[in-house]
Amino acid sequence: MPPDLTAGRLLRLSKSCRVHKNHHQKIERIAVIATHDWQHWVISAVRMFLHPEVRADDKSQEAEALQWIVG
Repeated sequence: MPPDLTAGRLLRLSKSCRVHKNHHQKIERIAVIATHDWQHWVISAVRMFLHPEVRADDKSQEAEALQWIVG
């Protein structure tokens, strides 16, 4: 497990997944601000299993990610 993947982060990820599972038809886009390379890889790997469009952006691209979410 990557050293920055703490129990708290796993809990937040689990809660996010539950929200997605229960409301995925209402969600069109998900933007993840990824701070580590492995996070980009995970998003790329799960993208094919998710209904909404998903992308991972670096912290420096946060404004662009928000614009993409809003459409």
